[in-house]
Amino acid sequence: MKPVGSRPSQGERRPAATGQHSPLPQGDGTGVTLLIGEGIATMLSTREAAGHPVIASLSCGSLEPVAKEMRALYPAAALIIIADL
Repeated sequence: MKPVGSRPSQGERRPAATGQHSPLPQGDGTGVTLLIGEGIATMLSTREAAGHPVIASLSCGSLEPVAKEMRALYPAAALIIIADL
């Protein structure tokens, strides 16, 4: 997992909202489902079970900023927030 980053015009990634992610798709997210949750272990398990790209926000306070960052990067993607108990 790598730090979440926004995409500048050349497709390079730079640090943005706090969080970790699995490899993310290119494009606007058409046909993509992104799973966002708090913990790394939860999201690694989710990726194994669901097979979709995942983003770990690393804290509950980062869930909203990370989700907003993903919406900005992937406006056509389905975003699903994964809750852990």
